[in-house]
Amino acid sequence: MKLASGSAQTILESRDPRGVVFVELGFTSGTQRLTTASATIDWNGFAWAGLGGLLAIDPLREAESTEIIGGKLRVSGVPSSEISKALTEDVRGKPITIYFGVMSEALAIVDAPVEFFGFMNRYTFRRGNPTAELELSFESELASARRPRVRRYTQEDQQRDYPDDTYFAHINKIAEMNIKIGRWVSGRGR
Repeated sequence: MKLASGSAQTILESRDPRGVVFVELGFTSGTQRLTTASATIDWNGFAWAGLGGLLAIDPLREAESTEIIGGKLRVSGVPSSEISKALTEDVRGKPITIYFGVMSEALAIVDAPVEFFGFMNRYTFRRGNPTAELELSFESELASARRPRVRRYTQEDQQRDYPDDTYFAHINKIAEMNIKIGRWVSGRGR
């Protein structure tokens, strides 16, 4: 399967291919935009912090039907002072978008990069002095769609989708009630 256009394919097949990866991480505290380029690049309306070799993505895992199901992203050189801030961030289910592109000699993006969208899963740190390495695992939206959604008949579960609905507010009281229906009284017939 050919993912690159003609001009991008020519650059990739040259002796000096210049592939670039852009990573957009949707944290609760704010969106982070990183790139494997050695300098900050303005692309797609945003400034992407150039981390060069400090940003690496392991080969993406694929399912038997060739859809990408996930992978791991590593960021080296994270200042130790930033670790405590990152540990308070809940990443599970937060969006991640990865763009795989090609750059020209003038460091301009050639054609539209190939896009991968998914969700962050979890992260781990390897502490060093004075920097650490962050490893973040993620999965595609297709992989998360395959996971069963567990729902309950509770007020809390109902409030997730319908905040003003009080249908299940008294479900516990109703469950414990002894209700007699259709009681037959002698002499009255039907």
